[in-house]
Amino acid sequence: MIIRKEITEHEFENNFSLVPNHIVPTRGDMFETFGEELDFVHSTDPSRICTIVEGDDGELYIVSGYRWVNRFGYLILEEPFKDGFIAPY
Repeated sequence: MIIRKEITEHEFENNFSLVPNHIVPTRGDMFETFGEELDFVHSTDPSRICTIVEGDDGELYIVSGYRWVNRFGYLILEEPFKDGFIAPY
């Protein structure tokens, strides 16, 4: 997955709707990196998966696609994304 553009947190919120975590509702929209939640992420269309990652600067970012390195959790979009992106979390 090539990241095509950087977007702001505001742009992310205005352009994407998230699927709530129905497995552990207290987590809100984030899905964990293990167990039943990760199984659900893997069963989802890859163009709807975003990964929350920790950057080299110690900040958290939302990156389009499934990532393994520095992952903090996953978000599932209601609609697929067309181009890769990165946004502050």
